[in-house]
Amino acid sequence: METRRQFILKGASVVAAGAAASVTGPTILIRRAAAADKTLKILQWAHFVPAYDKWFDPWAKAWGAAKGIEVTVDHVGFADVVPRATAEVAAQSGHDVHMFLGLASAFEEHVVDLGDVASSLEKKYGKPVDLAKRSTYNPFTKKQFALSDMWVPDPGNYHKKVWTDIGMPNGPVTYDDLVKAAPEVKKVAPQMQIPIGVGLSQDIDSNMAVRNILWCHGGSIQDKDGNVVLNSPETLRALEYAKKLYGVGMTQAVLSWNAASNNQAFNAQETSYILNSISAFARPRTISCRCSRITSSLPRSRARRASSSPPST
Repeated sequence: METRRQFILKGASVVAAGAAASVTGPTILIRRAAAADKTLKILQWAHFVPAYDKWFDPWAKAWGAAKGIEVTVDHVGFADVVPRATAEVAAQSGHDVHMFLGLASAFEEHVVDLGDVASSLEKKYGKPVDLAKRSTYNPFTKKQFALSDMWVPDPGNYHKKVWTDIGMPNGPVTYDDLVKAAPEVKKVAPQMQIPIGVGLSQDIDSNMAVRNILWCHGGSIQDKDGNVVLNSPETLRALEYAKKLYGVGMTQAVLSWNAASNNQAFNAQETSYILNSISAFARPRTISCRCSRITSSLPRSRARRASSSPPST
């Protein structure tokens, strides 16, 4: 007889495969369960590009129907994903599969070890990138506490016309270029209240941006051996740079931005530059926004010098 755990793990494997096939989706985390019913409850955030939810929800339900399983997919606001998971852990009830946009390591002790699922997926699809492995596997406890079906870079996105008007048609090449450009953007586009839209708040995009600024100044949170090395001259230089950039190119608004704020500011042409993934372009196209036709994204080779990278230490 199939146990509840075996059943849930099979469901998680299929969910991971489906999300990976679409090259989009979050980290997947499975909670412990004890009942033996044929149900699978999935919780994820309401995606920034709603078309993903319109694809995923019917796909998951159709898979369940074909297997004799009742699949439920619930969505919450992005900011509510972690609080909801925390509440369900405390109550020891709720969803079977939690899908996160960021790291899920805080829940390691409360979830099922997915080592067998990871091995199965590796045999079918090949080894995951190192970033995905390091983000979901704890080498000290030897536990695969989550699965990462994707990772995305946050390249620099800039307003083509505005940057052309200030003499930089190909956008910034280094972080120093952002500091130099900010006063010029104010001159040619005074309607852009936030010339450079790099968040400095508690949201995930801001965290990625600050990490990249730290790395580009030679600092890091940890070294390759896991030692904390944040207290360093390089960190101080990164902080001094962020202060300078804020002073010449931002307003207090960026201190309270959420994960959607930079997209919204960019699409409303309130800022000339943001760090964001494909959603900055995909969302406008679904609503016929003209901004998707007048903006550009830095090439990967150049973006590494002037934009953000995937979450890491």
